[in-house]
Parts: sequence; structure tokens; C-alpha cells
Amino acid sequence: MPPDAVLAAARSLAPRSPATLFAGDPDRARRFTREAFGLVFDWSRRRVDDALIAALPGWFAEAGLSAHIAAMFAGQPVNATEGRAALHMAWRAPDAPWSVGGENQSDLLAATEAALGRWAQVLAGADTIIHLGIGGSDLGPRLVWEALRPAAPRKGPHLTFAANADPAELARVLAGTDPRTTRIVIASKSFTTSETLANAAAACAWLAAALGDGAAMSHVVAVTANRPAAMAWGLDGGHILDMPEWVGGRFSVWSAVGVSVAAALGMPTFAAFRAGAAQVDAAVRDATAEGRVVFEAAALDLLDTLVHGARVRGVFAYAHRLRLLYPWLQQLEMESNGKGVALDARPLAQGLCAPLVWGGEGTIAQHAVFQHLHQAGGQDPVELVLVGEDGDGDAAARRLLNAHGLAQAETLMIGRDAATAAQALATRGADPALAPHLACPGGRPVSVTLMPRLDPAGLGSLMALHEHRVAVWAALAGFNAFDQFGVELGKGLAPAVERALAGETTQALHPATAALVQRLRGHSGAGG
Repeated sequence: MPPDAVLAAARSLAPRSPATLFAGDPDRARRFTREAFGLVFDWSRRRVDDALIAALPGWFAEAGLSAHIAAMFAGQPVNATEGRAALHMAWRAPDAPWSVGGENQSDLLAATEAALGRWAQVLAGADTIIHLGIGGSDLGPRLVWEALRPAAPRKGPHLTFAANADPAELARVLAGTDPRTTRIVIASKSFTTSETLANAAAACAWLAAALGDGAAMSHVVAVTANRPAAMAWGLDGGHILDMPEWVGGRFSVWSAVGVSVAAALGMPTFAAFRAGAAQVDAAVRDATAEGRVVFEAAALDLLDTLVHGARVRGVFAYAHRLRLLYPWLQQLEMESNGKGVALDARPLAQGLCAPLVWGGEGTIAQHAVFQHLHQAGGQDPVELVLVGEDGDGDAAARRLLNAHGLAQAETLMIGRDAATAAQALATRGADPALAPHLACPGGRPVSVTLMPRLDPAGLGSLMALHEHRVAVWAALAGFNAFDQFGVELGKGLAPAVERALAGETTQALHPATAALVQRLRGHSGAGG
């Protein structure tokens, strides 16, 4: 829990609408705007003041934040429940000295980097690369490709993805694709993930039907921490890139899992992406002024839930190329910090775990979910991400997009009361009695992140900042951000249900599940 000084400062802001904090404070926007890593973070529309910011370092010290960060960078088992390090940062600076449990990782890093470079070059010669993964091993590469594809070489391969176990997604990806000029990347840390392996088997069967069994596997490369399983599946050892156990799936795009985007974007672009993240790592490790921006961001987010009762957080990027930012953040935050117990196994106090993350793409979301944000009440926070320049499209269109984003930031906070609505109605000769229908309560905390330019380094910085923000949140709240046992629970039951759908007994299943299994057995394609 935060110390009393932090709680008192945060609670003093609870009764106040963010808009009222600007009254008599013309310098507020400047004081609560931070610049770090080439990015701009405007927190002036949030429940924050000077007293709260001044109290935060005491919280960081009491929580032992510096020791936790040092342990993470030293490769100690900060993933305590699984006895693993969380050293994904090593892939952002693979030439630096890194160790895990006191063992030097230089040889592993060098060998994997060499293999990544070789395979990126091989894959770059394809017309199409199909990346098969799920969760972080899909969302990370998918976001990077969508955001940076204008930076890809003009004659480079087209990169496409399939993650869903529903065969319709893979069928769409394969349609119109030439197997002779297609390469497939299988990204599975455990090499036991049923959805990914099902897609991989189907894709390899498609290759074999066109090329023959022998040639098919020469078009496939895997990234995994389970080399024996990949070889037993039929892959040659030279077609396997290693993924250490100390890299979590949702933090894996920087590792060999990123070979698909490295091939499609080119290694220089992938290196610039990693370099943007590496500068965040250095700042967090050394607790520089820029690193402290990450600490403050995590603390303010945690206080939104703990003190101000936020249960959801909306993320809306005003850039089509960042339309996958919120699904990536959703997985990163909710899988990492959607926890119920502290490190000591005691139940977490309500408000310490992450909220539900949702979002959309501006301005599309304005014509859908923003109606609810403006008029259905509630004061859960919203984060808007704006881009100054993306090198894609004309300046006038970008100005229009950002004008909408800034207008939403203001109106979500200020709203419109019934009196103002009545006056507007009267001015245009409409019935003032309609004013309650036009009123918007406002009062919603809004943070604005500005990327002056959407480029590889900027995207790397933004993604790494969010990764560290999640880890800092967990350290302040006292739980483990790096395990995901909840994900594994339902996955463990699925094989028994699948066998039942294929005709085996349903006796071991819950009656509700067994009843639906019986119904599904009667539908074409559901059973064996």
C-alpha cells in the first residue's frame, strides 16, 4: 500500500473534477507535462497536484523500487512464482554484458543474434511471410508491422499473421498466396500451445500439398524455448531459433520472435526499434529524470484504481497505424497485472491490480463508444495517443485527426452542463427543454501522449515505456507481473473438452459443459 502521505494527497483530489484544478493555475499544463525519450506526456487533465508528485519518491523508497529494478536488470528471479528472471531488456542491447542467476548470457545472445540475422536475410527473400503465434508472440510483432510497415523496403516481403484457432483466419491468409515463395514462422515459447500448433500443422499441410513433404519443412522456421519439442514435431535444428525461459511471451517481440518483422522491415529498422527501447531501459535502470517519468506514470495509474475507484481504462490512438496499440496494451497489462494475490500469497487489496483495458481507434471510436463516455456517466480514465507526423499522408489530414483528439481531451474533461446546452438551443431557436439530452457531465480524467513522429525509435520507446510502467506498478503493489497462471487454467481443460467433442465420454465434465458438448456433437464439423 502507498504510504499515508501519498494516500492523503491522492484522497484530497478525489472530490475535485480535473477541470477545476486549472482554476487560478495558468501554469498547470506546463507543470504536469513530461518529456522523455522524444515523447510528450500531458497529465494536466488528471487528478494530480504538486503535493502528490512531491510525495511519490517516498513511496518509491518505501516499496524498495530501486532494489527491484536492480534485481530485474541483474537477471535475478523477479518472477518469483516460476523462479525465473525477466530479462527481455537484453535483446534491446544484446552486446551489453547480461547475466541470469550469475551466469553470463553473452554466448547465448551472440548465437541467437547471429541466427536471427541469417534468418531475417533468408526470410526477406520470400514474397510472403506468415507469422503464426498467439498472445504476446502475435500481438507484439503484429503491432510493430502495422505501425512501421511504411518503413519496410519497397520490394520486401509481405508479412501476414494468423493467431486464431478458427481455421477461417488461416484460410484467409493462405488464399491467393504462392506456397513456393512463402515462408512460415512459428512462434511458440513452449511449443505446446494448441492454437499455434494447429495453425502450424494446417499451414505445413498446405505447403506439402504443393511442394511435397520433403520441401515443405524447408520453408518453416520456429522460435521456441523448447527445442526438443520443435525437433520432434519435424523441424531441423538449423531451422529453430532459441527463446530463453527468461523472456515472457508478451515481452518477446525484441527477441528472435521478432525475426518476422526484422525480415519484412529490414534489420536497420528493427535495430532502430530496439534502440528506442534501449534508451528507456537505461533511464529506468539508472533512475534518471526520464526514468522517473515511468515511475510517476505507474504510480498515477495505480492511484486511479486504488483511490479513485477506476475499474476500466480506455486507450484510443489517433493514428491508423497504431490501431493495434490498445489490444497489445490490453494483453500486456491485464495478463501481467490482472492478479489477485500479493507475493506473500495474501489477497490483494481492492484497487491494487490493473483495471480492464479497452479502447479503439480515433476518430472511428468517436462515432461509436464516445457517446457512452460523454453521457453515460462514470469517471474512469481515458488515454489518448496523438502523432505529430507519421510520414504517411498529407499534413492537413493529420491536423484534422489531431484536432479531433485534442477536442475530445477537452470535452471529456469539461463536458457541458444543462444551462450551457439550453443557451445553445435557444440561440438556434430550438426548444431549451431538450437541454438535459444535450448535457454531458464531463469530469473524466484524460491523459494525452504525443509522439512527435511515428518512427521505429519512437515506437520502441513507447512500447518499452509501457512494459516498464507495468513492472513498476506491480512492484509498488507487491505482486508478480511476470507469471500468468490464470491463462493456463482454462487451456488445461480444453483438451478434455476437445476429446469429448470428438466422441469420448463427457462424464468428467461439468454438467453445463457436457450439455453443450452434446449439442455441438450434432453440428457438422464439431465432432469427430
